Amino acid sequence: MIFVHFPGLTYETPLERAQRATLILQRVLARYEASLNKLSVDDKGAALVAVLGLPTMSHEDDPARGVLAALEISEQLHALNVSHAIGITTGRAFCGVVGNMIRREYTVIGDVVNLAARLMQKGTNDILCCEKTYEAAAGRADFKPLPAVVLKGKESPVPIYRPSFSASRLSGKQRDE
Repeated sequence: MIFVHFPGLTYETPLERAQRATLILQRVLARYEASLNKLSVDDKGAALVAVLGLPTMSHEDDPARGVLAALEISEQLHALNVSHAIGITTGRAFCGVVGNMIRREYTVIGDVVNLAARLMQKGTNDILCCEKTYEAAAGRADFKPLPAVVLKGKESPVPIYRPSFSASRLSGKQRDE
């Protein structure tokens, strides 16, 4: 799961700026074969929910793909001077249609979804991920462990990590994949 909040993108944002930010999101998510589940705008800004690992587009390295996608999104949004916060989690969730014949939507529901939203809320111009994501993606990105945080809905503090591009990528070296 990838949750992204853009507090600076509101109803008053010039259309061209909002379109540039949306195009970044779409291109990066497509490159990593992530599915855009929701993009919403309210008085608190814009928010995006993306999912990796859905049927027909699942990969063994989806947690790493999610981290790399989030890092690229963050890098490009920083270049546009768009403030944002990103939460990334790994785990199982219900994916399917909810609602009735009049109003329904395809969505994802579960603890992993709620955790990604909570991590997103804790960040400010930052990317935070859960321990499971860190463990699954450690070979493809660098991670800095942060102090555990208390999150709504969790009985005990949750270990969190801040991902960054690996040193080999930053120095221009290519990794074998």
